[in-house]
Parts: sequence; C-alpha cells; structure tokens
Amino acid sequence: MVNMDAPDLLQHKFKIQYHSFTNGFDTSRVSVGIENSDSTDGLQVVFNAAYLKDELAIEFSTALPWISLSQSSGSVEVGADADYVDLILDATDIGPGTYEGFVVIESNDATQGEISLPVRLEVTAAAPI
Repeated sequence: MVNMDAPDLLQHKFKIQYHSFTNGFDTSRVSVGIENSDSTDGLQVVFNAAYLKDELAIEFSTALPWISLSQSSGSVEVGADADYVDLILDATDIGPGTYEGFVVIESNDATQGEISLPVRLEVTAAAPI
C-alpha cells in the first residue's frame, strides 16, 4: 500500500507506477486502485481477481498526455499586452472516447490568483479508407 497525504496533490504532476507483482504478492485474488486519504474518492483498476502478473505495469498519473501548451510560464508587464498561449490537443496515442481535464492558470493577481479552464476532447474512430 502506498499512502500519500498532500491536500493539493492533484495540483501537481505525479506518477505512481507498479511493476513486479509476483515477488511476495499473492496475485490470485487482488484489488488494485487509488483513493484519497478519507476514502471519499477513488479509482478502481480491478477488484478481487487474478489480474496482476510480472511484465504488467499499472500507472496512476495526473499528467494528461493528450494536452499541452505552447509555453508553461511567462510574465506580463503592467499595462502590456499578454502573449497568446496555444492549447494543443493531440489524439495520436489515445483511443476513441471523451477525455476531460483542466488547464489551471495561476497568477499573482490579487482578485483572481487561479483560473481553471475545462477542456474536453472527443475522439472518434478513424473512417475506413
């Protein structure tokens, strides 16, 4: 079991990856998932099944591989115009489905220090050629 206690964990990029499962684990009946510290929110991979084996990796990550920005930081002088930041959505390595996430903009603005912009990408299957 891996325990993490950080109230703002999802505000930062992190990755938890499990590899070698047969070294000391009874893999015939396992449950695998991740949840917050008070067990009110979580994600279940498998429940009470013979699922794990060596050469299998399970990864939990906050990084969204289908979304990126043309720049991740910058500054604007008082009274100056801001540069545009391109939001890039790339469906190359993901399958059909609906993908959702947020772009969080943090600043030193006293009235709006953080803005969360929802992002949604709908990927359809490629048309047959």
